[in-house]
Amino acid sequence: MKLRVPGLQKAELTALAEIGALNFVGSKVGFHRRDALWQIERASRRAGPLLEGVEESDAAIVEKVESNSANAGEQREEIVREKYSPLEAMTPEARLVSDFRNTGMTVGPHPISYHRADLKRQGVLSARDLLRVANGPRCAWRAR
Repeated sequence: MKLRVPGLQKAELTALAEIGALNFVGSKVGFHRRDALWQIERASRRAGPLLEGVEESDAAIVEKVESNSANAGEQREEIVREKYSPLEAMTPEARLVSDFRNTGMTVGPHPISYHRADLKRQGVLSARDLLRVANGPRCAWRAR
C-alpha cells in the first residue's frame, strides 16, 4: 500500500489498518486488522544489510514445509500465518474501540450489544421490553 500511495504517512496507514480498511490487502483468507498493522510495521522499518532481499515467498515456505513434514497442512498454515503476522485477531470489543478511536463511529454491532446479556441478568429492561410494560408502574434502575 505504501508503494502504491507514497503520500500516506505511517499514522494514516495505522488508522486505516485499525478500522479494517486494509483487510483486503493481504488477499489471504482470514487476513485481519492486526495482520495489516504488522505489515505496516514491517514495511516502515529497513531490514538492514543482513536481511535485505531475503524475503521468502509463500511458495518457498510451503515447499520447505511439505518436504520435511508428515502434517504439512497444519504447519504450512501456521508458518504462512506467522509470516503475515504472529498477532491474534482483534476481539469484537477491541475492533469497536479501534473504530471509535479512529472514526468516531462503528459499522459493527451496537456498543450496548456487548453488555446486553449482563444487563438482562441484572434485571435491566431493554427498550423493546419496555413496550410490554403496562402504563403506570415505575421501572427502577440502580447503578452498581
